[in-house]
Amino acid sequence: MLNLVMSVGSVLLSGAAGVARAPVPLQRELTTELRETNDAAIALLAGLSVHLEAVLHHVREAEFEWSGRGHDPTRSSLEACARELAAFNADVEEIARHAERYQDVARRIDGDVDPFAVSDRAVGDVQDGIVGVAGRIQRLSRSTAN
Repeated sequence: MLNLVMSVGSVLLSGAAGVARAPVPLQRELTTELRETNDAAIALLAGLSVHLEAVLHHVREAEFEWSGRGHDPTRSSLEACARELAAFNADVEEIARHAERYQDVARRIDGDVDPFAVSDRAVGDVQDGIVGVAGRIQRLSRSTAN
């Protein structure tokens, strides 16, 4: 499971000493970039729940198929789980890239900047749901291997 390593949602960022400041028109562009970065990260966070729901659907499907001893359909459902988990991880990585970009841009803005909109806790809450279903996936994977 990929963890969001950066803790970016808990501090108020302000321009760091020694960082070159952008001219006023560029300040507006940078502020717009911060807003767009936040909006993109929020959309990705919402997508994490969609991935989690898809994983749960595929696991339930695999468990139902397994109870009927349909080995091949179970593998198909587990493969679908794997694809959703990969998409989930890719989105978590993308949120981390947005967090880094947000911090880079925030350093160039004069004055205080709101915290990054997506906290590591929010991502962690969704990741906990994935961890919760991991045992079921593992059990099914072992069963289909026999």
